[in-house]
Amino acid sequence: KRAYTTDLSEIDIVYGSEEKLFEAIREAHRDSGAGVMFVYNTCVTGLTGEDIEGVCSRASEELAIRVIPVNAPGFVGPKNLGNRIAGDVLLEHVIGTGESDSVPEMSINLIGEYNIAGDLFLVEPVLKKAGIRILSRITGNATFEEITYAHCTKLNVVVCGRALINVARELKYRYGIPYIEASFFGKTEMSNALRRIAEQLESDSGPSLQ
Repeated sequence: KRAYTTDLSEIDIVYGSEEKLFEAIREAHRDSGAGVMFVYNTCVTGLTGEDIEGVCSRASEELAIRVIPVNAPGFVGPKNLGNRIAGDVLLEHVIGTGESDSVPEMSINLIGEYNIAGDLFLVEPVLKKAGIRILSRITGNATFEEITYAHCTKLNVVVCGRALINVARELKYRYGIPYIEASFFGKTEMSNALRRIAEQLESDSGPSLQ
């Protein structure tokens, strides 16, 4: 994972920095060879009104890759609001744009799981032993491709509702995917989460979960 910055100067703020952003995207692409790039607005460019959507569209056309704008400057609100905005970006530009070659019958998405402390590496083996496969992780330890086919899952499990419940609700509206909210912290919560996931999956596909 790499991050780049345009390093705005006072002159850029006064006269605009869209060309500087465009050149920065070009340079980042030459340096990384990335097939997809996200461009994040900051407080400064949010206040000056830079057209990052236009720049991203132009860069996508020239570089023949996906360059996705994320308008979430810090002044718009707290961290959870920024996460929800990012979730809306995934719904608009990413989710539903790909298809999985194989979708396990007992598959789920984990939404709002960021793997900040490596907890996903402990939760995922437990789910696997229970016969539950994670199709898409949104977004901890995820690949871009797996998020493109998040709409193919059987169930969405929301780990952090305050941040990304909007994604689960919209996926239910668009694709009819049910969702539950669950926690994996502690044996009691883990046991409850496994039971609720099993109940939801079995009600959807019959009593086949072992």
